[in-house]
Amino acid sequence: MIRYVDNELKDRLAEYVRQSSIFACRIACLLKSYGTGYSFADFYLQLDSSGKPTAAAVKYYSDMTIMLSDGCDTQEILEFIGMTAPSGIMCPPELFADTGSAFSAAGNFSIRECVIMKLTSPCCDASHGGNITESPPLNRVWELISSCGDDGLSVPAYDDFLPDISHKLRHGTAMLCAYTLGGAVAGAAMTVAQSDTCALIGAVAVSKEHRRKGIGSACIRYLCARLNEKGISDIYILREADKNELFYCSLGFTNSGQGDFCEKVPPTPPKTMF
Repeated sequence: MIRYVDNELKDRLAEYVRQSSIFACRIACLLKSYGTGYSFADFYLQLDSSGKPTAAAVKYYSDMTIMLSDGCDTQEILEFIGMTAPSGIMCPPELFADTGSAFSAAGNFSIRECVIMKLTSPCCDASHGGNITESPPLNRVWELISSCGDDGLSVPAYDDFLPDISHKLRHGTAMLCAYTLGGAVAGAAMTVAQSDTCALIGAVAVSKEHRRKGIGSACIRYLCARLNEKGISDIYILREADKNELFYCSLGFTNSGQGDFCEKVPPTPPKTMF
Protein backbone atom coordinates (compact mmCIF):
# COMPACT_ATOMS: atom_id res chain seq x y z
CA MET A 1 0.00 0.00 0.00
CA ILE A 2 1.29 3.46 -0.90
CA ARG A 3 0.86 5.99 1.88
CA TYR A 4 1.15 9.76 1.67
CA VAL A 5 3.87 10.86 4.09
CA ASP A 6 2.75 13.32 6.75
CA ASN A 7 4.36 14.10 10.09
CA GLU A 8 3.28 10.68 11.37
CA LEU A 9 5.34 8.84 8.72
CA LYS A 10 8.11 11.37 8.27
CA ASP A 11 10.58 9.67 10.63
CA ARG A 12 9.95 6.26 9.04
CA LEU A 13 10.65 7.68 5.62
CA ALA A 14 13.80 9.43 6.88
CA GLU A 15 15.12 6.15 8.28
CA TYR A 16 14.22 4.20 5.12
CA VAL A 17 16.08 6.58 2.80
CA ARG A 18 19.32 6.39 4.81
CA GLN A 19 20.51 4.00 2.14
CA SER A 20 23.38 4.50 -0.24
CA SER A 21 21.80 5.10 -3.63
CA ILE A 22 21.22 8.15 -5.76
CA PHE A 23 17.47 7.60 -5.51
CA ALA A 24 17.48 7.46 -1.71
CA CYS A 25 19.85 10.43 -1.65
CA ARG A 26 17.51 12.52 -3.78
CA ILE A 27 14.50 11.77 -1.57
CA ALA A 28 16.45 12.27 1.68
CA CYS A 29 17.83 15.57 0.40
CA LEU A 30 14.39 16.96 -0.40
CA LEU A 31 12.91 15.64 2.84
CA LYS A 32 15.62 17.34 4.92
CA SER A 33 15.45 20.49 2.82
CA TYR A 34 11.71 21.02 2.77
CA GLY A 35 10.04 18.54 5.11
CA THR A 36 6.40 17.72 4.57
CA GLY A 37 5.02 21.24 4.82
CA TYR A 38 5.40 22.46 1.25
CA SER A 39 2.84 21.89 -1.49
CA PHE A 40 5.51 21.42 -4.18
CA ALA A 41 7.22 18.48 -2.40
CA ASP A 42 5.01 15.44 -1.79
CA PHE A 43 6.48 12.28 -0.29
CA TYR A 44 5.12 8.72 -0.45
CA LEU A 45 6.01 5.42 1.20
CA GLN A 46 5.00 1.96 0.04
CA LEU A 47 4.43 -0.52 2.87
CA ASP A 48 3.97 -4.28 2.61
CA SER A 49 1.37 -6.27 4.52
CA SER A 50 3.58 -6.28 7.63
CA GLY A 51 4.11 -2.52 7.49
CA LYS A 52 7.70 -2.77 6.21
CA PRO A 53 8.74 -0.04 3.71
CA THR A 54 9.41 -1.44 0.25
CA ALA A 55 9.56 1.73 -1.88
CA ALA A 56 9.52 5.50 -1.56
CA ALA A 57 8.87 8.42 -3.87
CA VAL A 58 8.91 12.19 -3.94
CA LYS A 59 7.11 14.40 -6.41
CA TYR A 60 9.00 17.68 -6.50
CA TYR A 61 7.03 20.13 -8.61
CA SER A 62 6.29 17.96 -11.65
CA ASP A 63 9.28 15.60 -11.41
CA MET A 64 9.31 12.32 -9.48
CA THR A 65 12.10 10.27 -7.93
CA ILE A 66 11.44 6.65 -6.94
CA MET A 67 13.55 4.18 -4.94
CA LEU A 68 12.81 0.48 -4.66
CA SER A 69 13.63 -2.37 -2.29
CA ASP A 70 13.23 -6.13 -2.59
CA GLY A 71 9.60 -7.14 -2.38
CA CYS A 72 8.19 -3.88 -3.70
CA ASP A 73 4.91 -3.95 -5.62
CA THR A 74 6.02 -2.52 -8.97
CA GLN A 75 2.54 -2.79 -10.48
CA GLU A 76 1.13 -0.57 -7.75
CA ILE A 77 3.93 1.92 -8.35
CA LEU A 78 3.23 2.02 -12.08
CA GLU A 79 -0.45 2.63 -11.39
CA PHE A 80 0.52 5.33 -8.90
CA ILE A 81 2.66 7.03 -11.56
CA GLY A 82 -0.31 7.03 -13.88
CA MET A 83 -2.50 8.65 -11.21
CA THR A 84 -0.01 11.36 -10.17
CA ALA A 85 1.04 12.21 -13.75
CA PRO A 86 4.64 13.42 -13.28
CA SER A 87 6.42 15.10 -16.17
CA GLY A 88 9.68 13.28 -15.51
CA ILE A 89 10.74 10.24 -13.50
CA MET A 90 14.12 9.28 -12.03
CA CYS A 91 14.13 5.64 -10.96
CA PRO A 92 16.00 2.33 -10.99
CA PRO A 93 15.74 0.59 -14.39
CA GLU A 94 14.09 -2.51 -12.91
CA LEU A 95 10.85 -0.57 -12.46
CA PHE A 96 10.36 -0.67 -16.23
CA ALA A 97 12.16 -3.95 -16.93
CA ASP A 98 9.01 -5.82 -17.97
CA THR A 99 6.53 -3.08 -18.72
CA GLY A 100 8.69 -0.22 -19.92
CA SER A 101 7.65 -0.21 -23.56
CA ALA A 102 3.94 -0.49 -22.86
CA PHE A 103 4.10 2.07 -20.06
CA SER A 104 6.09 4.44 -22.21
CA ALA A 105 3.60 4.27 -25.04
CA ALA A 106 0.58 4.60 -22.76
CA GLY A 107 2.00 7.50 -20.77
CA ASN A 108 3.66 9.33 -23.68
CA PHE A 109 7.07 8.88 -22.01
CA SER A 110 10.50 8.41 -23.50
CA ILE A 111 12.97 6.33 -21.48
CA ARG A 112 16.65 7.31 -21.40
CA GLU A 113 19.22 5.20 -19.59
CA CYS A 114 22.06 6.86 -17.69
CA VAL A 115 25.07 5.30 -15.97
CA ILE A 116 25.65 5.70 -12.25
CA MET A 117 29.29 5.98 -11.21
CA LYS A 118 30.55 5.81 -7.62
CA LEU A 119 33.76 7.18 -6.16
CA THR A 120 35.88 4.16 -5.23
CA SER A 121 39.33 5.77 -4.98
CA PRO A 122 39.75 8.64 -2.51
CA CYS A 123 40.39 12.06 -4.03
CA CYS A 124 43.61 12.80 -2.18
CA ASP A 125 44.69 15.68 -4.39
CA ALA A 126 42.41 18.63 -3.74
CA SER A 127 44.99 21.28 -4.60
CA HIS A 128 43.66 24.22 -6.55
CA GLY A 129 46.11 27.05 -6.02
CA GLY A 130 43.62 29.09 -4.03
CA ASN A 131 41.30 29.52 -7.00
CA ILE A 132 38.32 27.65 -5.56
CA THR A 133 35.63 29.29 -3.46
CA GLU A 134 32.54 27.84 -1.82
CA SER A 135 30.66 31.13 -1.88
CA PRO A 136 30.66 32.37 -5.48
CA PRO A 137 27.94 34.71 -6.81
CA LEU A 138 25.07 32.35 -7.62
CA ASN A 139 24.04 34.37 -10.65
CA ARG A 140 27.53 33.89 -12.14
CA VAL A 141 27.36 30.14 -11.48
CA TRP A 142 23.95 29.94 -13.15
CA GLU A 143 25.24 31.88 -16.15
CA LEU A 144 28.14 29.44 -16.50
CA ILE A 145 25.89 26.38 -16.22
CA SER A 146 23.44 27.89 -18.70
CA SER A 147 26.25 28.50 -21.18
CA CYS A 148 26.95 24.74 -21.05
CA GLY A 149 23.33 23.77 -21.60
CA ASP A 150 24.17 22.34 -25.01
CA ASP A 151 26.51 19.85 -23.30
CA GLY A 152 23.63 17.81 -21.88
CA LEU A 153 22.90 19.78 -18.71
CA SER A 154 19.25 20.39 -17.93
CA VAL A 155 19.30 23.94 -16.66
CA PRO A 156 16.35 25.41 -14.75
CA ALA A 157 15.34 29.02 -15.09
CA TYR A 158 17.25 31.38 -12.82
CA ASP A 159 14.11 32.15 -10.80
CA ASP A 160 13.88 28.42 -10.01
CA PHE A 161 17.60 27.84 -9.54
CA LEU A 162 18.27 30.67 -7.07
CA PRO A 163 15.73 29.88 -4.31
CA ASP A 164 16.27 26.11 -4.59
CA ILE A 165 20.07 26.21 -4.35
CA SER A 166 20.09 28.99 -1.73
CA HIS A 167 17.67 27.01 0.44
CA LYS A 168 19.67 23.79 0.15
CA LEU A 169 22.97 25.52 0.88
CA ARG A 170 21.47 26.94 4.08
CA HIS A 171 20.14 23.54 5.13
CA GLY A 172 23.32 21.61 4.37
CA THR A 173 21.75 19.54 1.58
CA ALA A 174 23.89 20.97 -1.20
CA MET A 175 27.49 22.05 -1.59
CA LEU A 176 28.85 24.33 -4.28
CA CYS A 177 32.35 25.24 -5.39
CA ALA A 178 33.54 27.47 -8.19
CA TYR A 179 36.93 27.96 -9.81
CA THR A 180 37.67 31.63 -10.42
CA LEU A 181 40.14 33.24 -12.78
CA GLY A 182 40.57 36.99 -12.78
CA GLY A 183 37.41 37.34 -10.73
CA ALA A 184 35.31 35.41 -13.27
CA VAL A 185 33.74 32.01 -12.63
CA ALA A 186 35.58 29.66 -15.00
CA GLY A 187 34.29 26.36 -13.61
CA ALA A 188 31.85 24.99 -11.06
CA ALA A 189 30.52 21.79 -9.55
CA MET A 190 27.90 21.11 -6.92
CA THR A 191 26.04 18.36 -5.15
CA VAL A 192 22.59 18.39 -6.69
CA ALA A 193 21.47 16.04 -3.92
CA GLN A 194 23.12 15.50 -0.54
CA SER A 195 22.05 13.57 2.52
CA ASP A 196 23.76 12.61 5.76
CA THR A 197 25.13 9.45 4.14
CA CYS A 198 25.70 10.10 0.42
CA ALA A 199 25.89 12.75 -2.26
CA LEU A 200 25.23 13.11 -5.98
CA ILE A 201 27.53 15.50 -7.85
CA GLY A 202 26.11 17.29 -10.86
CA ALA A 203 26.09 20.55 -12.78
CA VAL A 204 29.82 20.21 -13.51
CA ALA A 205 30.58 23.03 -15.93
CA VAL A 206 33.65 24.76 -17.33
CA SER A 207 33.55 27.79 -19.61
CA LYS A 208 34.43 26.92 -23.20
CA GLU A 209 37.56 29.08 -23.25
CA HIS A 210 39.01 27.41 -20.14
CA ARG A 211 38.47 23.74 -20.92
CA ARG A 212 41.19 21.07 -20.90
CA LYS A 213 43.10 22.93 -18.18
CA GLY A 214 42.13 20.68 -15.27
CA ILE A 215 39.52 23.09 -13.90
CA GLY A 216 36.64 20.60 -13.93
CA SER A 217 38.83 17.95 -12.30
CA ALA A 218 39.95 20.41 -9.61
CA CYS A 219 36.34 21.30 -8.77
CA ILE A 220 35.30 17.66 -8.45
CA ARG A 221 38.34 16.71 -6.37
CA TYR A 222 37.74 19.65 -4.06
CA LEU A 223 34.07 18.77 -3.67
CA CYS A 224 34.84 15.11 -2.92
CA ALA A 225 37.48 16.09 -0.35
CA ARG A 226 35.03 18.42 1.40
CA LEU A 227 32.35 15.73 1.43
CA ASN A 228 34.82 13.26 2.94
CA GLU A 229 35.57 15.82 5.66
CA LYS A 230 31.85 15.80 6.49
CA GLY A 231 31.88 12.01 6.78
CA ILE A 232 30.16 11.45 3.43
CA SER A 233 32.06 8.75 1.58
CA ASP A 234 29.35 7.43 -0.77
CA ILE A 235 29.69 9.90 -3.63
CA TYR A 236 28.01 9.40 -7.01
CA ILE A 237 27.76 11.02 -10.39
CA LEU A 238 25.22 10.27 -13.11
CA ARG A 239 26.35 10.48 -16.71
CA GLU A 240 24.84 9.85 -20.10
CA ALA A 241 25.63 6.35 -21.33
CA ASP A 242 27.99 7.45 -24.09
CA LYS A 243 29.70 10.43 -22.43
CA ASN A 244 32.51 11.29 -19.99
CA GLU A 245 33.36 7.78 -18.78
CA LEU A 246 37.15 8.18 -19.07
CA PHE A 247 37.03 11.62 -17.45
CA TYR A 248 35.27 10.35 -14.33
CA CYS A 249 37.33 7.15 -14.22
CA SER A 250 40.45 9.33 -14.06
CA LEU A 251 39.00 10.95 -10.91
CA GLY A 252 38.42 7.63 -9.13
CA PHE A 253 34.83 6.86 -10.14
CA THR A 254 33.75 3.44 -11.42
CA ASN A 255 30.55 2.30 -13.07
CA SER A 256 28.06 1.23 -10.45
CA GLY A 257 24.79 0.62 -12.23
CA GLN A 258 22.15 2.31 -14.29
CA GLY A 259 19.28 4.66 -13.67
CA ASP A 260 16.41 5.58 -15.93
CA PHE A 261 15.28 9.04 -16.83
CA CYS A 262 11.74 8.96 -18.14
CA GLU A 263 10.48 12.15 -19.70
CA LYS A 264 7.17 13.01 -21.27
CA VAL A 265 7.29 14.04 -24.89
CA PRO A 266 7.83 16.93 -25.24
CA PRO A 267 9.62 16.96 -21.86
CA THR A 268 8.90 19.60 -19.25
CA PRO A 269 12.13 21.35 -18.15
CA PRO A 270 13.16 19.93 -14.76
CA LYS A 271 13.57 22.12 -11.68
CA THR A 272 16.91 20.62 -10.72
CA MET A 273 19.98 19.51 -12.63
CA PHE A 274 20.17 15.73 -12.93
